[in-house]
Amino acid sequence: TSKPLTLPYFWSSALWNIAQRKIQNEKIDLIFSYCSSMAQYVDKVAGIPKVIDFVDVDSEKWAQYAHRSKFPHAQIYAAESRRLRKYEQFLAETFQHAFFVSAQEKRDFERLVVSRPNFTALPNGVDRVLFHPTDAPAPGHAFFSASFQAESCRVSEWRWRAVRNSDSARRLRSASSAWYCGATRH
Repeated sequence: TSKPLTLPYFWSSALWNIAQRKIQNEKIDLIFSYCSSMAQYVDKVAGIPKVIDFVDVDSEKWAQYAHRSKFPHAQIYAAESRRLRKYEQFLAETFQHAFFVSAQEKRDFERLVVSRPNFTALPNGVDRVLFHPTDAPAPGHAFFSASFQAESCRVSEWRWRAVRNSDSARRLRSASSAWYCGATRH
């Protein structure tokens, strides 16, 4: 198969059903996917703008594992790197915008996967002025898909707020709520 092993590892039929029901039955203005493994729930959705936070270059991590490992793991990791890299390219070409955790990760993605003008480095950190939480969510429907594990919950919330307050999101102020979902294997 040409499908990365990462995708079935994070697959949930229940989450797929929820996502499809939400997308079909509600007015969704923007789909936000946190990482490539969560994008599989919305990667074929058409007619709704999609944003992905790749965070970093997952396929490169697998390439590094392959380089540092011995047979047979090296071959398995190298195959995962190639398959995931193709999937990352597909996502970069079909999502309207992509975020990365740093300018270096953005440059690495552009060098290793594909370069697109719709990429933005959105560094992690604790800039309490820029990422100051509010009590009330801003208007706008969105589908937020992420893998919530330990600290990533907090990071996801900060990054969601940054996306929600971006210029693209400001144009989507006609609705009044957002929908978040997450899945984890751990």
